Amino acid sequence: MTTHLAAHTLARYALYYLLALLGGMVVTLGVRSALQGDPATADPHAGPAAPAATPAADPHAGHAAEPGSDSGDRGILVELGNTVCPVMGGEPDGETFSDWNGLRVAHCCAGCTKQFLADPEMSLDEAGVEWREAAALVERARTTQGAERDRALQALEAAGHRVLRAPGEVPR
Repeated sequence: MTTHLAAHTLARYALYYLLALLGGMVVTLGVRSALQGDPATADPHAGPAAPAATPAADPHAGHAAEPGSDSGDRGILVELGNTVCPVMGGEPDGETFSDWNGLRVAHCCAGCTKQFLADPEMSLDEAGVEWREAAALVERARTTQGAERDRALQALEAAGHRVLRAPGEVPR
């Protein structure tokens, strides 16, 4: 019985080692792919398949709708106005963002979008981005009608959050 347990434990540790080794190879290949272009302009944290920055005319061009993000054609959308990227901590580039639960969150590069959408609340909290009050007001505007909705929208604007699309409007 003891020999069987020891063999089982050894096999499990061998599997963990192989998975860690494989993960290291994938990371190495990803960094190498990102750096194959001009090393001075390569963005190593964007990963090998980072799309180019999107033009201002169509902010959703090149961005597929991700789980947890707005599709861009319905509901309220408010600019959070974050001054730091919630993933890398850098200054947002003004062109890359995620639309999540009615909030437009700015990023420093295209590689941060997917990482942000994996766990938005944790990313925002760890970066020290104030977002909960805006999220509560967005939810209030989303779930109310008439004067109550108007008060929620006014409160968002008073707090410095630009309303990009009110409920039922065409995107701006």
